[in-house]
Amino acid sequence: MPADGTSPPPSPHRSTRRGAVVGAGAALAGAGIAALSTSTPAPGVSDGVLVDARRYNVVGDGVTDNHGHLQNFVQALASAGPGATGVLPPGTILTSGPLAYGAHSGIHIVGNGRGATILTKTGNFDLVQMNGSGTGQPNHCSRCSLSNLGLSGTPPGGSTYTGRLIDCAYADNLIVQAVDLLSNNDVGIDMVETWDSHFDDIVCDAVSSGTAPSLWIRSSRAASGFGQSSDSTNVIRLTNIRCESWKHGAIRIEQGTGGTQLPNQIWLSKVKCESYLLRAPAISIPYPGASVVHMKDLYIFMGGFDSGFSTAQPAIDFRGLALAGSLRDCHIGNASAATVLEGVYALVGAPLVIDNVDGSYGAAPTSGYHVNLAGGGPYHIGACPVNGNNATPVHFAAGVGSLTWPYANSTIASSKVTGGSGETLIDNLKIPADTLMVGSHVRVRGRGQVSATSSTTLNGRIRVGEGGSTGDAQACVSGAVRTTSAAVGFEFDGDLTVQSAGSRGKAIANCKMTVGGRVLLSAQTAPVTIDTTVDEFVDLTLQAGNPSARVTVTNAVIEIVRL
Repeated sequence: MPADGTSPPPSPHRSTRRGAVVGAGAALAGAGIAALSTSTPAPGVSDGVLVDARRYNVVGDGVTDNHGHLQNFVQALASAGPGATGVLPPGTILTSGPLAYGAHSGIHIVGNGRGATILTKTGNFDLVQMNGSGTGQPNHCSRCSLSNLGLSGTPPGGSTYTGRLIDCAYADNLIVQAVDLLSNNDVGIDMVETWDSHFDDIVCDAVSSGTAPSLWIRSSRAASGFGQSSDSTNVIRLTNIRCESWKHGAIRIEQGTGGTQLPNQIWLSKVKCESYLLRAPAISIPYPGASVVHMKDLYIFMGGFDSGFSTAQPAIDFRGLALAGSLRDCHIGNASAATVLEGVYALVGAPLVIDNVDGSYGAAPTSGYHVNLAGGGPYHIGACPVNGNNATPVHFAAGVGSLTWPYANSTIASSKVTGGSGETLIDNLKIPADTLMVGSHVRVRGRGQVSATSSTTLNGRIRVGEGGSTGDAQACVSGAVRTTSAAVGFEFDGDLTVQSAGSRGKAIANCKMTVGGRVLLSAQTAPVTIDTTVDEFVDLTLQAGNPSARVTVTNAVIEIVRL
């Protein structure tokens, strides 16, 4: 008899999925079990052995300590071989120790339903351990799954404990599906050297601490020993995720302590992050970040602060990216508390797409920006509207590499780009000709220039760099310049200087230019003639940005039109 007093595990009985459930009898006809009995296998399983945990004295009475019984249950699953599926009974299943998969392959554990089966810990430990024994695939916990139940860090009437609810260290090809993670003063799911795994339909409610997020995706977490890895966490998909009442963030992606490889190919889709207890960004990718991260269909609400904390945070903090990334179809908002520093903070070293990211702020972002491109890049920007117009939709700071806007045929008619006064703006702002939309315009503020050399045809492409020695915006166009659409406008808050590059150089624009300051046309080597009889060139028509706009004409003709 084992030292803990439990009975030794009976030998498992084999059965096909179409046959009898092992040791279950008629009692296993409950809703959660019925789904497994004939046609619907556990996730990732086509056929195998079904093992009823009640045969090993696991009970959900909310009183009994099931630790030893759960160990026997898992041993039986391992003995049954790859493909075995274990079924936990309904009720609150208390345990004083972990449910440990070990370095096994093909173990699948299911409950009777989320809200029906709740595995609950009674101490500070990692509740479900889908861990291998060490780094390298032969030592991994592999091709295992967990589904259709809840995990809790708070027993009925008890304290809320620390320790992870699910630990995935040294694992691959895991499936965690339809799982509620409830009331835990630590991480919900923690990954280290986890490969090719899918986490779907996960709820994290009050799972976090002042120093740990709800979901932690990292390559390593220790300088040495268990948890250290020189490999990466890669090809991870998180879909249909709901994180609420988190403190130190909902999702964090990073290389981690002791790591040498960045997480790679991380995919987040259909994710909700909402909290009134925040102390950190909802989603953070701290430097050096990850290789590739793609995020789509996100809802982020920064409702309020945790007690004793009042520092505004970015909703999404994107500080590290080595190869590529994207953020699409995202809503970011808050209520009356000034919880948001900016909706998106980006400082990356690889191409990043930000498209269809809207903001709705009851209290304006304290930085004044919805999307803050703080450096790096290149960036490809689509629509980033702000409902209520209480924040600059897109701000780019000194050091931004290049920016393409709009992206994928998105309109920018209601948006603007700003770079603070006195800053060196981005090196290259590109608006692809095939994405220009009727009614679109670009607004450049601060120090900057729009330039083209010789007889370049602009075709909607604008180069933005430092221009002039003052803080006023300056747009310097040299040579013969055209745009492809008269419906597209370029708007400047400061002075517009148009110069010819040679004796026949002409300053031409087939669009409306709105200028808030003065307009200067000059010829460097010879007078400029605006020739309206040649189809290639048309009148340069400027719309005055304000009644006090000054116009200086040097050897040229200019017409101011108020529309």
